Amino acid sequence: MINYALPRLRDILFLSIFLAVLLLGPKMLNQDGDLPRHLAVGRTILENAHIPIYDVFSHSNTGKPFAPHEWLAGVCFYIIYSVAGLNGIVLLAALLLASTFTLLYTLGVEKSNSNLFPFVLVTWGASISSLHWITRPHLFSMFFLAIWLLLIDKLFQNKKYPVWILPTIMLVWGNMHGEFIAGFLVLAAYLCGWAWDYFITKTSNNSQIGLSLSVVTGLSFLASCLNPVGIKTWTTVIGYLGNRYLISHTNETNPPDFSQSKFLVLLALIAFAIILLVIRKNRVETGHAFLLAGFTAMSLISARNVHLYGIVAPFVLFTCYPLLPSDFFLSKMDNTLKSVEGKLKGIAWPIATFLIFAFLLNFSQLGKINRFDPNFFPIKASEWL
Repeated sequence: MINYALPRLRDILFLSIFLAVLLLGPKMLNQDGDLPRHLAVGRTILENAHIPIYDVFSHSNTGKPFAPHEWLAGVCFYIIYSVAGLNGIVLLAALLLASTFTLLYTLGVEKSNSNLFPFVLVTWGASISSLHWITRPHLFSMFFLAIWLLLIDKLFQNKKYPVWILPTIMLVWGNMHGEFIAGFLVLAAYLCGWAWDYFITKTSNNSQIGLSLSVVTGLSFLASCLNPVGIKTWTTVIGYLGNRYLISHTNETNPPDFSQSKFLVLLALIAFAIILLVIRKNRVETGHAFLLAGFTAMSLISARNVHLYGIVAPFVLFTCYPLLPSDFFLSKMDNTLKSVEGKLKGIAWPIATFLIFAFLLNFSQLGKINRFDPNFFPIKASEWL
């Protein structure tokens, strides 16, 4: 009974992130105006049983082509909002973020054969990603990215599973949020790593891995085009990234300003990653090196990408666990944790956490804090209209 009742490290991680999101809920709801727009899109789709491909929201652009590349996120948001209000939106955000980093931690334990090291890395990554915790569709992208890394890595290790799984994920991801492109950047990194090992250094003779990655890339691209506007979803996302005016005049797309203390946690992990890569350079696969280099560059180019780096960096560094003397206190602590965790079965903790706080948010005073703030949104004007 004690083994089932006591929480594991992964349960503590889930609970910590879940509670952190709930505490940040009011701020996440009122940080920008994206959520009301997504709710409007979701409501329109459900009321009309039609996904609009022409603008119906702007007076000056009514009837002009509109690429609803995040339409599925809008529908999900509005369904949850209809059932549980803004408390439901915050609960969804908490569940997505806690699940993302708990999944990442579980993978880290498997890859590093440690409990303490991946816990520190994942907590660090979550702290970095918290700079971009807002109730927007990119929370779905973070969850899908964690699953995507897990499956692509298995493919790279030549572990067999049904080839249709990844294109199916991309079908949903491509209709959920524009950051589905991150999935293709992961594929590109692994393909570059395989090509380097196969053609240049000759350290790999497994052509099947390259073929599998290429097939998945092709099928996933086709799946990403299965949306209301087809390949235009690509041109919309890439077109935005190529719009120098929008990029330079949007605060979150500018490079991180390391004179601001909030970005120091990102700078510290980049520095720590360099140290680990030097110490454990033989443990880093070529595909992982391309992956970390690419997402590090993305996070330095645009602060908007730091939440992706907070997932990718821990994933790559899991295998870089430094060799420590067996009598070192960290080694002893890690061995103790592994011994204890091997006996614990606290599977009910995440479920209980969600159910308890879902009840509190909907049936106590706690739920009243999640609202659109009149100081940020024209609440009274909307009511008058």
